[in-house]
Amino acid sequence: MPSEGSEQDSPQQQSEFEPASLPPKITNQFGMTFRLVTVDTSRVDHKDSFPKHSYYLQESTLTGKQHSAFRKAAFGGGTYETINWNDNSGQPTQWQEWYEYAQALSKFDTQYDYCLATRSQWTFACMSGYDQTCDKSIPNAYGFTGLADTQGFAEVVDDSILRNGVELKVVMGHWGDNWGAHEGETQPTCSCEYWTACNPVADDSLDEIISGRFVLIPKQTVDSDQNSDQ
Repeated sequence: MPSEGSEQDSPQQQSEFEPASLPPKITNQFGMTFRLVTVDTSRVDHKDSFPKHSYYLQESTLTGKQHSAFRKAAFGGGTYETINWNDNSGQPTQWQEWYEYAQALSKFDTQYDYCLATRSQWTFACMSGYDQTCDKSIPNAYGFTGLADTQGFAEVVDDSILRNGVELKVVMGHWGDNWGAHEGETQPTCSCEYWTACNPVADDSLDEIISGRFVLIPKQTVDSDQNSDQ
């Protein structure tokens, strides 16, 4: 199984949201829409495996139109941060490229930071939060598309697994015994819990089907949290 430590929100995501005061969705300057997934740790049905904080998750996987809008804004000389716009037009195809894409978005956007969802966040949203259903209708209870039914694709998440001393990364929505990750495991009944290990920098068996969506974090929320710690 993927490492349990990665089930926690990453340090970048640990801003304490107040859902009642936040809009249900946010659309950034590149046309990417993010929906608020509310988390309430005081609920009797809240499990330790669930996310600890509310978060904004991208409504759909990154589209060509959204990527083109970012590319047009940040092209400048053929590269931006780690993105080479002249290589596949900068479109991420590997786990590491999706991770670096989120970093580049954060660097360019003055309003928001971006990161990959944790496995816990992805699964919680896929199963319609506290409803814990495996509804493949489009959209689901939160308004997300393509989570319970990735239509043959696999979505990157911020999670790791060790195999024979090698750190592999995790993609969700796809079940395959890549790198022997599922030895002794039974395939879950819900596709929201499907996962597969991958080489983050090059994995011929998965690169062609890897896709992704991001978590959005308002910069002022991060800044205010940092100030309150001082």
